Amino acid sequence: MSPAQIEPIVPATPDSIDKTVAILSAFSAERGYRFDQIEFAIALTIDGQQIGGLIGDTVWNWLHVSVLAVATEHRGRGYGRALMERAEGMARERGCVGTWVDT
Repeated sequence: MSPAQIEPIVPATPDSIDKTVAILSAFSAERGYRFDQIEFAIALTIDGQQIGGLIGDTVWNWLHVSVLAVATEHRGRGYGRALMERAEGMARERGCVGTWVDT
């Protein structure tokens, strides 16, 4: 067997992500639980122009928010709260029990 190599892939490719997730999914399935990560984005628009958004995923009954953004001139109007409420609603529909915000 050849020695192991560690190679960064920047930016990550869909193939590299899929292969890594498949390894974790197989490991989890062998132990009786599913790794069921669902990535999503939510756009905040006015007149067809995106002025903000949220990027996140749900996995193992948790919502993870990695990016929450509202354009400077539109802040202070409750848009960030509305984006979070929409993401939390999606998470509840998927059976999530907690939220991790990392933005």
